[in-house]
Amino acid sequence: MLALGEYVIVRPTATKTRTDGGIIIPDSAQAKSGTGEVISVGHEVYLFGPDREIGTPSQAIGRTVLFARHQGVTVEVGGESYLALKDTEVLAIL
Repeated sequence: MLALGEYVIVRPTATKTRTDGGIIIPDSAQAKSGTGEVISVGHEVYLFGPDREIGTPSQAIGRTVLFARHQGVTVEVGGESYLALKDTEVLAIL
């Protein structure tokens, strides 16, 4: 999968499906992860400013990042779930 423009493709960290005691957590009660691994970075980022200058992405493939839980667009490819986030929606590099 190839990110375009100012987008970053992230593979979210898996959520816990069982408690430490072995109880299965139903899908409706599982918390959506707010971290993930960057797998693709777009080739341009539009910086905020009067000239709308084109800059470089602040993320790199393989980094673990933090993002708000309800950000981005969820995409499923080959049975695996990914998030397409704008570069500016990434809150921190872990």
